[in-house]
Amino acid sequence: KGPLTMVEPAATARALARPEIKGGALAAQVLRAEAGAEETRLIAAFGGAGSGAARRVGAAEAAFGADDRSAEALIELPVQLRNTLERLQIEGARHAGAVALLDDRFQRRRVALVSGEQERRGLPLLSGLHYLRAALAPHAAAREASLRAAVGLPEEAVGAAAFGGGPTQAAAPLAGWADAIVLSDVGRIDPETETALTEWVREGGLLVRFAGPKLAALAIEREREIGRRRGVDAAPDPLLPVRLRGGGRALGGALSWSEPQALAPFAEESPFAGLATPPEVTVTRQVLAQPSAASTAVVWARLRDGTPLVTAREEGEGRVVLFHLTANAAWSSLPLSGLFVEMMGRMVAEAPALAGAFGDVSRAPDPAADATEDAARASPPAEPPAQAALVEEAAQPSDETAPLSAASAGLWRPARLLDGYGALQPADPAAAPIPGDRLAEAARNGARPGIAPGIYERREAQSGAEAGGDAARIAVNALGPEARLVAFEPPAGATRLTLSEREEVPLKPVLLASALILLLLDVLAALFIAGRLRPARGVAAMVIAGIAAAALTGAPSALRAQERAASEDEILIDPAARRAALESVVGYIVTGDARVDRVSRAGLSGLQQVLTERTALEPGAPAPVDLETDEIAVYAVLYWPITESQPSLSDAAVRRLNAFMRSGGLLVVDSRDAHQTFRGGEGPNAGHMRRLLSQLDLPPIAPIDRDHVLTRTFYIIDDAPGRWRGGVVWAAVGSGPADAADDGLDRLAGDVNDGVSPIVIGSVDWAGAWAVDARGQPMFPIGRGGERRREMARRFGVNLLMYAYTGNYKSDQVHIDALLERLDN
Repeated sequence: KGPLTMVEPAATARALARPEIKGGALAAQVLRAEAGAEETRLIAAFGGAGSGAARRVGAAEAAFGADDRSAEALIELPVQLRNTLERLQIEGARHAGAVALLDDRFQRRRVALVSGEQERRGLPLLSGLHYLRAALAPHAAAREASLRAAVGLPEEAVGAAAFGGGPTQAAAPLAGWADAIVLSDVGRIDPETETALTEWVREGGLLVRFAGPKLAALAIEREREIGRRRGVDAAPDPLLPVRLRGGGRALGGALSWSEPQALAPFAEESPFAGLATPPEVTVTRQVLAQPSAASTAVVWARLRDGTPLVTAREEGEGRVVLFHLTANAAWSSLPLSGLFVEMMGRMVAEAPALAGAFGDVSRAPDPAADATEDAARASPPAEPPAQAALVEEAAQPSDETAPLSAASAGLWRPARLLDGYGALQPADPAAAPIPGDRLAEAARNGARPGIAPGIYERREAQSGAEAGGDAARIAVNALGPEARLVAFEPPAGATRLTLSEREEVPLKPVLLASALILLLLDVLAALFIAGRLRPARGVAAMVIAGIAAAALTGAPSALRAQERAASEDEILIDPAARRAALESVVGYIVTGDARVDRVSRAGLSGLQQVLTERTALEPGAPAPVDLETDEIAVYAVLYWPITESQPSLSDAAVRRLNAFMRSGGLLVVDSRDAHQTFRGGEGPNAGHMRRLLSQLDLPPIAPIDRDHVLTRTFYIIDDAPGRWRGGVVWAAVGSGPADAADDGLDRLAGDVNDGVSPIVIGSVDWAGAWAVDARGQPMFPIGRGGERRREMARRFGVNLLMYAYTGNYKSDQVHIDALLERLDN
């Protein structure tokens, strides 16, 4: 009835579809109704609210092509900020369609990665952390940390004390940061850290452990301990889901009739249920669970022969999970497959923060749910302002990877709702609750009649706001992920008018420049009238004043730079630590026995002279080292004589020595009691040595033989003599030739730290054979063999330090005969 005039804006509104997670970033789809022009829209992220108003914490641009009706903006934020996000919003737009609300589904889990392996410099593909980082990247924010920092205990940074560091340079604790902790071949844990980690798990943490040589060696040691107790079972380890059998299991190989095992299909009760097990994924080594202990744990994955491969156990409110293989490809091809990525994604879903993200929504619905739902449908939806665009919903709902299926029962109440201008307002406390199944559908596909855009909450059962219960949140947005915008077409015959804007001309720069020019002219005119300024001199004076002003403007920054340089020059550096780092000093651990410490110093001094005379290595004078107070990261080699009176190591000393060996240091342990043994038995200091070394996280060790690299790094020798005859020299398994010491465990040192064993153990008193007095003469007789054996002891000392400083570079010479034979053929 009568003419219709439609006044529309120059461009229709832009809107945001519900965001999704892509590759660790938030992907926001910006929609428009018409194509035909290139444009860019800025998407801002608001969060970090805490108890106050949300603030802008990040932004990203979405660029439309000429023919595009949608554009994507990827917003990447640190996980700490990402987990506080409240909403995304198109910059400059004020309507409900321009806001995308975020809830617990968009929080990224945080995982602390802890490695017990030696550092693999330049060999990332051999490190378990490399595969863990890659597998967790799509699902969680992974951060490498020490185990103490991960559970909130303070720890001094390596090298801090050596270069003027103190408590202010200590590694910051990460208490409360991690939702899960992953340990890659971490064996023995010091008591303080073990207690803190156990409490962390029992309070709801997820601990995931991967096996390896150290964990297998620890299992062997605990089996021996149980055997020494004559069948009395040891207390269960709270940080392992099952008790392990020592030695591990090797599948395949030249001396084995077995073949590498493939994975069995996952059981329905396993978190990995539904994942396909590729036939090319095989396992060649694993640690085994005791049959009696395996029944007490839940088996999440098995091999084809039924052997447990992944076990789990509830510990308090938390959970402990063990992969019975390494995180790298040494024992299995699983870390090389896409299945490993999917399994780690399911593991992250087991973190308590995600498991409880939507509260207990599995209980039966309220008997009055149907009546409540009818009342909710009858309530009128919120009316947004009119826009010259309509929403065209996709016919099929989008797939939702977040655990919204949990919200299939129960009632949810609106906490805050979007008004027509895109602002969150408190909801009416008397608003009708929404059934969980309808709310889940709206959360996936956008607002529905009776379910307005906003935040809906449901608190834990029997808690409530007054009791301080944690609220589960679900966000409902105006548009779903598959929504599209179409331009509104008025009826035929309607008159269409377009709102236009006049462009403003910015006059501020022109006016300011004019005012400055007028001020300068006024000053010059006043001085000229007063007869105090000639024209040429006035211009020169103004130029000089401008230069002086510019110089004065830059002077404070130059002064601050000089002050910074002066303060940097005043940093105090421990002279002993600096000398040890610059002069290749060999340290000896102080025992408290003055005679033994004197022999250690004299022995290393004698070895220093031999090295200076015969090799290109010219080490500095040996230095005493107190494990409780001194920084040991600056030493490459530490000599440790064992005495009967040495006390047990403190937890701090244990952590220092473990870090020293993991970072490439060589610990030489000498019990000095080979002359007191009988027919290859143990000397009186062996028990004390075992007591001290049992506190450390050591790799599997084995006796060296004539083909070990220690016998050929500089001199070719047959054994490692000292002041006494006999005795066995022990080193890490795999630090010798490639075909040696294969006992079913990983060849630990063969591919780390350039093949150098982190520890060498003997009993022949090497320092006593090397020791010289002030005149350079031997301090002690050497017994049978005389000076010839002393010369061989010196040669072994040269080999030992060359081995520590230059690495396993001569290991291929062990196979020279086989190589020559192959070339000849």
